[in-house]
Amino acid sequence: MHIDDDTPEPGRFPDVYPREAPVNLLCEPHELTPNNFFAFEGVDGTGKSTLARMIVERCTTERRRAEVLRLGRSEIVAHAIERAKWLNADPITLNLLNWVTIFQNTIAHRRALGDPSRLLFADRYTMTIKVRGALEGLDLGYMELLEAKVPRPRRIFLVDAPPELCLARIRAGRQTITYFEAGHRDVSAVGEPMREPSPAVRNSSASRESELLAHLRRSRELYLRLAERHDNVTVLDNSGDTERVLPIILAELAAHPASSHAAMAES
Repeated sequence: MHIDDDTPEPGRFPDVYPREAPVNLLCEPHELTPNNFFAFEGVDGTGKSTLARMIVERCTTERRRAEVLRLGRSEIVAHAIERAKWLNADPITLNLLNWVTIFQNTIAHRRALGDPSRLLFADRYTMTIKVRGALEGLDLGYMELLEAKVPRPRRIFLVDAPPELCLARIRAGRQTITYFEAGHRDVSAVGEPMREPSPAVRNSSASRESELLAHLRRSRELYLRLAERHDNVTVLDNSGDTERVLPIILAELAAHPASSHAAMAES
């Protein structure tokens, strides 16, 4: 076998090759600790997205600039993530693809992060990636090394509710529960399709709901354990009227410079 080595000789790099080392776009302390960045975390059905939407609507009413960032999706690797799910890629591959979405999207929002005139809320962030990875047997240590290289939310709102209530909310919202949502990936069959060949298989059933409930319980336990490892987490009991939770979030936002109406008027 003949292998050609096309590595440029020293001093003879082509024009397309970077002449200087790439810059780490998230290396400055102020970029890693933006004062205007918050995250909502929790299992499916706790009401994270609803709370995030309500907070943004309240901010808009009060003439504050606010938006929800869905950092878990990236146009660059979205297709690869779907392939990794349905072809049963090994856990580390799927996990690293999810980290790529966080890095790519936080860099894309670099100008907004730290802007005192704006409030940014992530609907799921690094805690979700860690929970999903840990449930597939991955070590938290390596994931926390990656987490240290992306912006740290000023406050993580861990939205909590009993798993049975979460299941009831999910069931009320739709009639299908996917194999993946129920916590299944047959990773022993790496490279083979999941056992869900048609949409009809997704129809809710007693067995699928039981699987989902067990997955919600496992995930919730891990979210709460991870919360103890962070000093910026507020656990919100959203098992009742969501309006009861809003004042807790608004109190945290009130200390932020962007909460000043005068500052908004000048922006």
